[in-house]
Amino acid sequence: MTDQTAAIDSRLGRWPAQTRPMGIGFMCPIAEDSAFGRPVRVADMVEMALTAEAAGYDSLWLADHLIFRPPVAPEGEQNGPWEAWTVAAAIAQATSTINVGLLVTCLGWRNPGIVARMTETIDDLSQGRFILGVGAGWHEPEYDAYGFPFDARAPPASRTRSPSSTGCCAAGPRPTLAASSRPTTPRTDRAVPSAGPAAPRSW
Repeated sequence: MTDQTAAIDSRLGRWPAQTRPMGIGFMCPIAEDSAFGRPVRVADMVEMALTAEAAGYDSLWLADHLIFRPPVAPEGEQNGPWEAWTVAAAIAQATSTINVGLLVTCLGWRNPGIVARMTETIDDLSQGRFILGVGAGWHEPEYDAYGFPFDARAPPASRTRSPSSTGCCAAGPRPTLAASSRPTTPRTDRAVPSAGPAAPRSW
C-alpha cells in the first residue's frame, strides 16, 4: 500500500494496512437442513473439523442460532440448528491446531457476564484457539419462539449491572462487563424443533 492510498483509506475510515497474514476458514454446517440431504450430527461436524485441520485450514466457524423460520427457512417450514457453544466445545476438544470461532454469538439471549465465563472456559479447553464474535441478533422469530424481547437487544443503562465475579478463574485483573438484568424465561406456548429426528425434542 502506498502512502497516498493509506492516507485515502484513513480519511474514509477504512482499516489500515495489516501485517498479519490472511487465514482461510470455513463455516461449518450446523442446522438440520444441511447440504448432505439429512440432518448433520455433532459427530459429522467434528469429523469436518478434523478434515479441515488436516487440510491446513486456519479456522472453523459456527453460526449461533436457536431456530430458523421464514424468511430464512422456506415459507411454512422451520428447522433447528445445534447449540453452537456446546458444539464449539466438542470441536475444541477434538482438534489441536485449527481455531474455533462463533460467527457470531448473540448477546440478546445470554447474560454477557456468563458469556465471558463461557469464553474463558472454551479458550482454556482449546488452549487459546477460541475466537469470540459478538452480535446483537437479527432473526426476530428466534426471539419470539424463546420469549426474548427483540426490541431490547441493546438494553438501556438503567437495566444493566456490572458483575464483579466474572473472570474469577482467569489470571490477572477481573473484567467488568455490563450484563442485562431482564428475565430470559423461555416461552412454553410454541414448539421449538430440535436438530434432527433422533435428537432430544425441545419444547
